[in-house]
Amino acid sequence: MKFLCGIISNLFDEWERESTKEGRAYSVYYTRETMKELARAYIWFNRGYMPPVDEYLSNALMSSAHLVMIATCFIGMGEIARIKEYKWLMQPKLLRATEALAGFINDQTSQMGNLNPNPKLFIITCIGPNLTKLHKSPVNRIQDTNPTSAWKDTIVECMKPTSVSTHLIMRLLNYTHVNNLVYKHDDGYSTSKKSLNVHISSLFIDRIPI
Repeated sequence: MKFLCGIISNLFDEWERESTKEGRAYSVYYTRETMKELARAYIWFNRGYMPPVDEYLSNALMSSAHLVMIATCFIGMGEIARIKEYKWLMQPKLLRATEALAGFINDQTSQMGNLNPNPKLFIITCIGPNLTKLHKSPVNRIQDTNPTSAWKDTIVECMKPTSVSTHLIMRLLNYTHVNNLVYKHDDGYSTSKKSLNVHISSLFIDRIPI
């Protein structure tokens, strides 16, 4: 893990040097901070901690890694991703809805494929004995383990006027669609020949009729 963190840190250092030349060093700063938050969110897993449902749901949003991926995308988007846009990224309801989708899909896929070596740390496991309490939870973002409501929130938020560029909004939406495609039914990243073969072929091999 330390080796991997070292590689990531070196990558951020390289990005920082490049973005400083463009006057956008802040983009790497904000992204690095989201990576630190993600690392803190994973502490539970290492300790085998079984959190209450409210606590788990709050942490699950960050541990979905959705924010880190989007913040990283913003680094390469030039002047349309300024300090104002990075500050916006930390709070919008759209991000919370897409994080909820990512968190649910990731946990669901891990549970189906037995990919998590600590079965206590599944969202469904934590919610099970607390299902009746979930409706009163302040962290309703997982939407009672049903992603349909989170999809609805995502679409509604995308249709609202916003203070940031539509190009940035589309990064959140497109990444959410990709995550859903890859992980909805199984771990498509690890078993791409099984579940993603058709999609990969249609994108890179099959001719597009004109």
